Amino acid sequence: MIKFRLRDKKEKYLLPDSGNCAIFPNGQLYCTNGNVFPQDFVIVEQWTGDFDKNGKEIYVGDICLFNGRLDKKDHVFDEVKFGGGGFYFPKLIQGHTLSSHTRNCEVVGNIHDNSELIN
Repeated sequence: MIKFRLRDKKEKYLLPDSGNCAIFPNGQLYCTNGNVFPQDFVIVEQWTGDFDKNGKEIYVGDICLFNGRLDKKDHVFDEVKFGGGGFYFPKLIQGHTLSSHTRNCEVVGNIHDNSELIN
C-alpha cells in the first residue's frame, strides 16, 4: 500500500489524516474522508515502506540521525529523498538503497521543520 502524508505548503504544518487520496488531472487531491485540496496547496510526502530503528514510519523529507561509523563520522544527519526509481539518503554511500540503512536510522525531524539539522 502506498501511503502519503500531506503538509500545508504555506504554513508547513502536517494536515490531519485524510485517508487515501488521489491526484486527478484537474490538479485536485480527492481524499476518502471527503477532503479536497488543490495540489498547489499541499506538499505530498510519500511513505517509503520502511521503518526506523524505533519502528517509526519513514517518509520522504524526513531527517534521520545515524550514530557511529557511517561514512567515518560519529553522527550523520541526512534527508530521505526519492529519485532514480527509489528512496535514498544523499550523504550516504552511492548505490545503496534506503532499506539497507534503516536499521541504523532514527527519524529526528523533517526538512520543513528542522532544516538546520542538514546544514
